[in-house]
Amino acid sequence: MSISQALTIAGSGLAATSRRASVVSSNVSNAQTPGYVRRQVETGELTVAGAGAGVQVLGVTRSEDRALTASRRLAEGDSARDDALSAAQTRLSDALGGPDDDFSFFKSIENLESAFSTLRETPESTTQQSNTLDAAKRVARDFQQLSTEASQLRLRADQEISRQVNEVNEALAEIDVLNAQIRTSRVGGQDTAALEDQRQRLVDRVSSIIPIRETQGQDGEIGLVTTQGVFLLSGSPLEVEFTQTDFIGAGETYEDGDLSGLTVAGSDITPTSSGPLRPDSGSLAAQFKIRDEIGTEYSNQLDALAEDLIRRFSDPANDTSLDGTQPGLFTDAGGALDVAPAPGLAGRIAVNDLVDPAAGGELYRLRDGVGATVEGPAGNSSVVSSVLDGIRERRAIDGPGFAGAVSLVDAAADFSSLRATASLSAERLAATSQARTSGLVEAEQQVTGVDTDFELQNLLRIEQAYQANARVIEVVDRMLARLLEI
Repeated sequence: MSISQALTIAGSGLAATSRRASVVSSNVSNAQTPGYVRRQVETGELTVAGAGAGVQVLGVTRSEDRALTASRRLAEGDSARDDALSAAQTRLSDALGGPDDDFSFFKSIENLESAFSTLRETPESTTQQSNTLDAAKRVARDFQQLSTEASQLRLRADQEISRQVNEVNEALAEIDVLNAQIRTSRVGGQDTAALEDQRQRLVDRVSSIIPIRETQGQDGEIGLVTTQGVFLLSGSPLEVEFTQTDFIGAGETYEDGDLSGLTVAGSDITPTSSGPLRPDSGSLAAQFKIRDEIGTEYSNQLDALAEDLIRRFSDPANDTSLDGTQPGLFTDAGGALDVAPAPGLAGRIAVNDLVDPAAGGELYRLRDGVGATVEGPAGNSSVVSSVLDGIRERRAIDGPGFAGAVSLVDAAADFSSLRATASLSAERLAATSQARTSGLVEAEQQVTGVDTDFELQNLLRIEQAYQANARVIEVVDRMLARLLEI
């Protein structure tokens, strides 16, 4: 080996160790940076005219396990879906309150029964008549507030769908730009690891909203396709389309065409549709389920309870002052109940003005019957007694989730129980999904994360290699100096 060859080899070794030291330093300094993937320098033999001429840096690669990353992304999509569903179910359940809470819906219905029970014992008491009116107003107010809560939940879900769709479209556009930058950098022989980290963070975000698979293209480019086979990015991004609404009326549904679905290049990917391309995971699927299923089910159950309440109090068998065509204590927006009430009944329920002095009515009608035209004997509790029997009568509730014949109070308890059960079930699913996601994140970190102890050990080996190459140059320098002295 000639002196010049030795100098060239040592110089290439110094360049390689310098690059390795720089990458190790970057690994250590970014060990706690979210989304950072460990890098390593790939080296190979440098040959000139078929002879070894040292070492060359082939590039900087990222530690990755694509299969593990794909599994982690799917798990994160499930977790995002289940977390959103759990939050929605908890919100609806909390709005009802617990059975022992003074403000709860169940307590409101129970207080109404209690008020009529007390009024039966003291029918002449105007104070108790007023208390009964207050109890009835509270029941109506609770129905209205719960109906509003369900409507607002659906509207917020629609707004969140629009926000997430915009986020997906923006992320796809950014990924497309990064694809171009990575392609250009690779062609120019530049390091693309930082760009790939940035792209991966964007892909992770898209995947948590709409579950996707990543396809590999040329020169480091990637494509994105949903798990059902709809391309979101293939050469260029495809726009996810959705139309937000400013108001969701009672009974308005996606199935009836009242609300927008989700499309990509004409393909229907609405999660609550019956089509084969619908995603069943991700936070976007959760928002559609909240808007189209959970919120509507809650409203339908509430409407069924409201209908049962109104019919009990307008039944001539219970309030003998009525003829079957008149509204009773509770009305549908002031009028009698139709045979098939329009959706949103819980939001329209109101106390009959005939019993409310503030609206020109008379309190005595709570004792003598809503249809009474003249005040009856102060001590007559026959109508109150029959109304109370109607409250306690066991009837079937025509609503989703209800089974068997129940009293009014039991119906309220069953409704609260249904919502609490749904909330607990959603919470357990969310916890299970989170545990699975955490396990996969940890497993991926073992492959792609930075182990600072290993990096520091690697730095010691780099230092030794640097010293060895530096020693060769030092010896060559002495040899050249000695030759010049001769």
